[in-house]
Amino acid sequence: MQTSDTEGAAGKVDDPGAAPASQPTDGAFAELRELVTVLRAAVTDVARLLGLEAQLLVRAAFMVVVLGIILGLVLAAAWIMIVLAIALALQQFTGLGLASATLVMSLLHLLFAFGVVLGLRRLARRLTFPETRLALQTLWGETESGAGAR
Repeated sequence: MQTSDTEGAAGKVDDPGAAPASQPTDGAFAELRELVTVLRAAVTDVARLLGLEAQLLVRAAFMVVVLGIILGLVLAAAWIMIVLAIALALQQFTGLGLASATLVMSLLHLLFAFGVVLGLRRLARRLTFPETRLALQTLWGETESGAGAR
């Protein structure tokens, strides 16, 4: 029995082709665990950064809207002041009454608004993708006529 025990022990220790199985496997698994840990930490950090930047984006977008509204109000007030100054100048230099000068300025504004509406209507036609729709209708028409010819 000693011979078989000795041979078994000698076969494991003295065999040059048999490398210890625990060392390379543990090293490879340790490197893989470390890689997974590093990747997990990187993904977590990027996700946290993305969340924080998304919060900043929401706050910045809100402030842009608020500042845009404030800017609109300030510009509207400035426009009203300019129009009133022009109306007062019309009154002073033409002899029109204040009401008549204000009416003239209002009519000029309505004429300007009408021009803006016409421009918006022209631009609104472009929002419907007219050329793309025509190309698709032509394509579908050719497809349907080609299917009917078969």
